[in-house]
This record gives sequence, C-alpha cells and structure tokens, in this order.
Amino acid sequence: MNKEYYVLLINSRKNSGDHLIRVRATELLKKHRQDRTLVEMNNWEPISDENLITINNAKAAILLGGPGLRQDSYPNVYPLRKNLDDITVPIIMLGTGYRDMNTLADSSTSYIFSESTLKLLTKIEKSGYKSSVRDFLSLNTLLHKGFCNFSFSGCPALYELNNIDVQNNNKINSIKKVAFATGRGYLKYEGFFDQQIELILKLNKYFSNIDFSVAFHDPITDEPKMKLLIKILKEKRINYIDISSTADKLTSFYNNIDLQIGYRVHAHIYMASIGKPTVLICEDSRGLGIRTVLNGLIFNAYNFQPLSFIDRVRIKFSNKSVQKNFIPAKNLYNDIVVNIESEIRNDWPRIKATNSIIQCYYNEFIKILKQLP
Repeated sequence: MNKEYYVLLINSRKNSGDHLIRVRATELLKKHRQDRTLVEMNNWEPISDENLITINNAKAAILLGGPGLRQDSYPNVYPLRKNLDDITVPIIMLGTGYRDMNTLADSSTSYIFSESTLKLLTKIEKSGYKSSVRDFLSLNTLLHKGFCNFSFSGCPALYELNNIDVQNNNKINSIKKVAFATGRGYLKYEGFFDQQIELILKLNKYFSNIDFSVAFHDPITDEPKMKLLIKILKEKRINYIDISSTADKLTSFYNNIDLQIGYRVHAHIYMASIGKPTVLICEDSRGLGIRTVLNGLIFNAYNFQPLSFIDRVRIKFSNKSVQKNFIPAKNLYNDIVVNIESEIRNDWPRIKATNSIIQCYYNEFIKILKQLP
C-alpha cells in the first residue's frame, strides 16, 4: 500500500450525528489534502496486529470527532493497543470534544482524566503536530492540564462545502416545517423525560398550523422510556421518524425542515451549517461547548446543583441516582418561544450571525488540515 495516506479512527455506529462527522471530515480532507488517501477503521475496536501494520505505514492515525475527551478515553473510548508505543506514527485528534453532565462553564477547568487517558494525551501532545477540538470548553479542559499543542477547529460537521462560501447570502424562509430532536438524558433522568414530553406537547400545540414532527437520532428500541415516549406520540398523533445510522437520513430530513428545536448537538450543527434556524437545548457539556462556538438560540436543559456532603454520603451507600444534581430548567418552553418570536420579528439576527462565525472557523479548520503530516 502507498504510504501517503491517513488512517481515520471513527465512531460511526448508530448515531446519525457520528455518521455526519465522518462524511463531513472525509469531504474536507479530500478537498484540502488531495495528496493523501484515507483508510477508515472503527475506533471502538482494539487495533489488531494486521491493522497495526496499516496504521504504522500511514502518515498519521487520526482520532476523528465525537466526545473523545472523556475521563476514560483510553482504553474505554479508544482501546487502541495495550502498549501505546506499538503505534509509531503520530496520533492526532481532529475536532474532538469533552463530555460532562455538568453544564457549568467552570467545570472544564477541574475535569479529571484517568492516568491512562493522560498517557494517551501526552503521546498526542508530543506527536509534533497540532490536534484540534470542536469547542472552547474542550480546549480549556486541555489547557488546564498543560496540553498546549491543541487548538480550536470546530466540529467537522459545521462545514458544508456546498454552502460555506455563500452562507452570508442565505435567505431564511418562512416556517412551514418544524422538527424536535429527542435527547438522551430522558432515558436516564426522570426530570428530563417529563421536560421533553412537556416541550413536545406544548410546541406541537404552538405550531398547530405547521407540519411538526419528532426526530430520533439514535435507533428506536424497546427501551422502556423510549417505548413510553412513542406511545404518547402515537396517542397525540404526533409524527415521528428514526433518522439514525446514516448521515443521509439526517441530511435529507433536515434539508426539508425550516426550524429545528431539540437536544441533539448535531441537529443544531447541521442546521447552522446550512444557514437554517435552530434551537439547542443543552443536556450536557457538549451543548454548552457549542454555545461557546456559535451562540444563537441555546438554552440549558437544567440547572446544576452540587450535592451536599450528607447527600453524597447517602448516595454512596444506596442505589439512588444522582439525578437530584440536575434540576430541570423552569420556564424553558416560554424561553424558547419568546426568543423564536423575537428572531422572526427581527429577521433572525442571531441565526444569521452564525453564518459569518462558521466562515471564520472554517479557515481555522483548514489550517489544522494543512499542517498535518
């Protein structure tokens, strides 16, 4: 095999947002690094001896997108090799981000990585090439741990090549179709489930004269909370759709939507990338990180309330969930509606502002690609 290639370690399984990252990233690399071909591997699988040969003959191994900056990134997110020194080519992160349930901005300064994850980050830091993150909270997390060979590039999914040079001319159409993107928190936290149901029912009523539907970015399964949600949607005759597993499902769906509201970061990113109105509800640090990048209409799903010492002791010796940390935000529906109404009255100033921001960040992403080996 010709050595002039990159190995992309990607996380494209069932989540349509992860597939979107893969598609957009490969498009960007093919455009700006035409001197390299691309070999894809699954990032959740340990690297076999055979694949190790392929990787070590590449110009670099690129850990692509997603919430790859986790406390347990190595080996739980990226199993890689038991001995990291088996990998002899530069390991580079591209557009990755950190994930924490805490949506307080200062939580990024105290985020704790495991010793094994720090070992991986140190190897990446010393690769001789810059790695990049998708948002400024992720960058802050790394800077506070002394990792300075990382910079901001944004998520690859932000950059729609057919739209990137014309975004400032985009005209926002009247709202005829609205989609609500379901989150993940409702599957675990009772407060999130109640909040999501309330939002869906109230928004469906608010947009009663408009085509309103609910989108699932992960596959619809027999998980009890998901089954209950589907049951309620059927009873209320609210349309819903599974857009999981491929980027095409996501893009073809949102291309026909005029306004997106919901918990999915990549629904928000995609709509922003094509210059359409979008509202993001942050259920963890991924959403808050995007707020540091795009601004726009972004709201916290909950308020974070640290547990008291007594509560922490009680939870440690019981089977109780720590969900009492997360207090669902009050008046969230009203916040969303009054801000959408304001945007419509004023011809979408915050939505249009993201167009120039994305163009600026696109230049930063190109810089990262150009400096790769």
